[in-house]
Amino acid sequence: MTISRHCRSQDWGRRSYVPRIKPMLSEKNISDRIKFCERLLKEGYTEDPPAARILRAHILFTDESLVELHSIPNRQNARIRTADPSSIKPTQVPKFGVKIMVAGGISRYGKTQLVIVNEKKNVNGEYYCTHILPAYSKVLRDSTKFPKQHIAFLMQDGARAHTAKSTLDTIKNSGIKVWTDWPGNSPGLNPIEHLWSRLQESVFRTPRPRNRNELIARVLEEWESISQEDIFRLTDSFGRRVLQCLEKKDVIPTTEEQ
Repeated sequence: MTISRHCRSQDWGRRSYVPRIKPMLSEKNISDRIKFCERLLKEGYTEDPPAARILRAHILFTDESLVELHSIPNRQNARIRTADPSSIKPTQVPKFGVKIMVAGGISRYGKTQLVIVNEKKNVNGEYYCTHILPAYSKVLRDSTKFPKQHIAFLMQDGARAHTAKSTLDTIKNSGIKVWTDWPGNSPGLNPIEHLWSRLQESVFRTPRPRNRNELIARVLEEWESISQEDIFRLTDSFGRRVLQCLEKKDVIPTTEEQ
């Protein structure tokens, strides 16, 4: 306490700050990110003219994410200040929490079906090709959402299920174009990441889901409620994300900067 009081009495110690955490990127991560973003810059994805907006509109951004019914709060960030600590009730969580994995995609003109992954299955190459990829293929072949089929691309990260030989062969045989050079550890480049946090936050609305079926129903309801305006804003921000990545090189853009 003596040291704490001394620090607070100094100009440099009156306020405390919690350092932000950012991913530790390897040299390969940084190099891959720069090469990828430089390619997109050269190909015109980052510009404002209509031609660049059309290019961005023909990208289907996809990903998978977990949604938890009883997520454990971050003790470093969840702080309660009170004069009566005994009035603070502990957060009760089950020993084995309920969670589901979802998969989906968004483009400027809409979103795919939200796929709920079977709880007894792992998302490997076979499962991805059989249950998830068809939802993406259906949208990519829709001329109302991707009118210029020759410039339509599937965006997927470097997860093993996405880069498995069987998966890439299936994508190639279906005629879908995919970015195979998407850099690792780059969630800030993928606009759909914002929607996963929205799905997780929907779980805390009252009445809260009580089991897996209610959790699935809530997540599907929230996915359907996402407006076209929100999707348009997120997908059109892709150009800015690429430019920010080139500017900072080893830093993933934060939510405030996006």
